[in-house]
Amino acid sequence: MMKSRAIWALPALAALFLIAGCNGNKAVIKGELKGAADTTVVVSRLNVNKLEAVDTIRTDKNGKFTCKENIPVGRPQFYYLSYNGRNFASLVLLPKDKITITADTLGNATIEGSEETDLMNQANATFNASQKSFDSLSTLLAVAVADTDIHSLKRQMGQVYVNQKRNALREAMGHPFNISSVMVLYQQFGDLPIFADYRDGITFKSIRDSLIKVYPKSEYVAALGREITSRMGTFELQNKIRNAQQVSFPEIEQPDINAKMQKLSALEGKVIVLFFWSYSQTDHKFFNNDLKGIYSKYHDRGLEIYQVSLDIDKAEWASVVRAQKIPWISVCDGLGNYSPSVAAYNITKIPSLFLFGKDGVIKARDIFDIAKLDSSISGLL
Repeated sequence: MMKSRAIWALPALAALFLIAGCNGNKAVIKGELKGAADTTVVVSRLNVNKLEAVDTIRTDKNGKFTCKENIPVGRPQFYYLSYNGRNFASLVLLPKDKITITADTLGNATIEGSEETDLMNQANATFNASQKSFDSLSTLLAVAVADTDIHSLKRQMGQVYVNQKRNALREAMGHPFNISSVMVLYQQFGDLPIFADYRDGITFKSIRDSLIKVYPKSEYVAALGREITSRMGTFELQNKIRNAQQVSFPEIEQPDINAKMQKLSALEGKVIVLFFWSYSQTDHKFFNNDLKGIYSKYHDRGLEIYQVSLDIDKAEWASVVRAQKIPWISVCDGLGNYSPSVAAYNITKIPSLFLFGKDGVIKARDIFDIAKLDSSISGLL
């Protein structure tokens, strides 16, 4: 049985009115609210940064009800059903969805018929468990007196926060083409957002870049775009010197698919392509195929490629590396955007590429035109 507790609006985003176009398709919800015969169920929709009641329905003498909502094509919507002020069903609705709900008045529900809804509520359940632990520790901290107790409780709270962030990253990056990933990005413990770091703009951008391919007209995807602009602006301010020439590149040491630690510095004296990517992005994998030709052409003459994956799921990353038969050094520490390499190289977006000369100096950045990259590498060898 799934408990639906968390409802997240998208904070600090300009409101967008969700217009259900008359050419949309109906989503049908059939439910049973046990113990609530002949009563009112409120249907609300997430209007980007606030919940708006859009409908009320009555249950019959057996607590059963039917609800039909018009969902614009290509614009999935977040809906919530409540009874007496208590939410009992959190839904992601797509055109022509047929969803079945069996719930009680305590907020417990089983929901069938929607993969997107399943993903969102699985994320909710994981978050709610973390929230419960965090709140319990916070209550103990409020009455703690001894310094050792205070230190221990703060450390435990910090660990719960870090673990939940890892969970959220895994859920979002593991389903980059599902609109439910949007909600994961806005989880927060009270007033503390899970994705509070200015560098989290990279995560937001990765999800937005995936979703825009599937739902280019979605108001939630548009909202992510505005959030990215704000966060990346802060990131740019924090990293004004990121394009400055470096005479000694920062070290990276991460494990490859065989768990062998690979140091970037071990390639010193070579021409190096340092490439930051994600296996979840199709265009990144296509670029890998283009790189193979360059690597084959110049490797014997002194070219090396050191590829850093900013993914959380190391097993899936390793599987993609093997499937693509990548011949160069490919590494992943499983920390995603929190990998030390992100800060070391001031990565604000992926893909990102650095071309180092034999002297260890950055000669070029972000050359993704394969012919231009070929010419640049040739000139350095």
